[in-house]
Amino acid sequence: EGIVAKNIHEPYQINQRSSSWLKIKNWHEEDFFIGGYIDENPYIISLILGEKEKNELIYVGKVITSKNNKLYQTLKNTSQIKKCPFQNCPINATFIKPKYKCQIMYLERTKNNHLRQPIFKKTL
Repeated sequence: EGIVAKNIHEPYQINQRSSSWLKIKNWHEEDFFIGGYIDENPYIISLILGEKEKNELIYVGKVITSKNNKLYQTLKNTSQIKKCPFQNCPINATFIKPKYKCQIMYLERTKNNHLRQPIFKKTL
C-alpha cells in the first residue's frame, strides 16, 4: 500500500501524532469502462466501473465524481440498457453500454478484484 517515513532529526514521540512522520501511498492508475451511474445526490454521481478480462467485462467497483462536467451530461443523454454490462455487478443503477472510459487512481485491489479507495481523474 505504501511506506511510512520519519524525519531522522526529530525525536520519536510515544502515543502522539507528529508532523515528523510522512505516509507515502503507492497509487495505481488505470483506465476503466463506465457501465452505468447512480444519480441520487444533487452534486455528485457514482460511476459503475468495469474492465475487460479474457473477452468479458468484469465489475471492479464504483467511483464518485462531480456533476459539474461534460461527462455527466453525456451519460444522461446516452441510451439506457436494462441490465449491468459487467459480470458480477451487485449494483442497482442506471446502466449504459460501456463505450466511455475514464482514468482512475486507486490504492490496491481487494480479494474480489474491486478497487480500493478509487479516485476519478479524467474522462478519456
